[in-house]
Amino acid sequence: MQTECSAGAYEFPASCGRRVVARFDGGRMSSDGGVILVKQADDILGLSRRFAACFRDKRHPGFVEYRVEDLVRQRIMGLALGYEDLNDHDALRHDLIFGLASGRLSGGRANCAALAGKSTLNRLERSGQQADRYCRIIADHEALATLFVTLFLDQHEHAPARIVLDVDATDDRIHGHQEGRAFHGYYGHNCYLPLYVFCGDHLLSATLRTADRNPGKEALADIRRIVEQIRSRWPRVRILVRGDSGFARDSLMTWCEDNHVDFLFGLAGNTRLYD
Repeated sequence: MQTECSAGAYEFPASCGRRVVARFDGGRMSSDGGVILVKQADDILGLSRRFAACFRDKRHPGFVEYRVEDLVRQRIMGLALGYEDLNDHDALRHDLIFGLASGRLSGGRANCAALAGKSTLNRLERSGQQADRYCRIIADHEALATLFVTLFLDQHEHAPARIVLDVDATDDRIHGHQEGRAFHGYYGHNCYLPLYVFCGDHLLSATLRTADRNPGKEALADIRRIVEQIRSRWPRVRILVRGDSGFARDSLMTWCEDNHVDFLFGLAGNTRLYD
């Protein structure tokens, strides 16, 4: 049986010279009002704008409806709200609050929605080294890699005396037959094994990798790049690299010693130690 409800307005006592009215015909509504706070943080940091500057747009200007900055901001806002899949954006592109946070309330053409759909965003995420017929937005991977360290450096008015870089890998579980999947014995399932470098609450690096890779062996490239960038601005800062036993590798420890970087790594147990 269909629920009977009233769409009429209910008047309440006036307050502060204003009418107080309750209605039940709100029209187009959104449950993602918190994204406005995310937008305010993005406006302060300029993350979307600076992230978008790391791409080169090879599309014909006359056929472009959504700028790279529009696409990047839309994707960032979606991830911040927990919408991981591009498919979600076919519905989100019509959400007024989401459009407000993304800086677009209407499309530039009569047949275009305010925001991009999954197909357009997919072409952004397929960004390769060179433009081709299907992907004409090219990412500058070197600029992307240095951006997060730059954001971290910009948050400090003065160089700290000492900083700690935490390096770690974690599992990103895979469901289905995705490209590059591999079983990881420690986590007990098929997954990717992204590598992260943090300084406190600041993310400095995130590298997506397959689970059959050695995290300790590959961490050296990220650590070297981050340390060099930090010391180019803060030449006197003391740096400590910290990680678990997976990063206690001779190549990484030797590089740290040669470059005056302190390190603190765990050491996995073995029969020689126990004896």
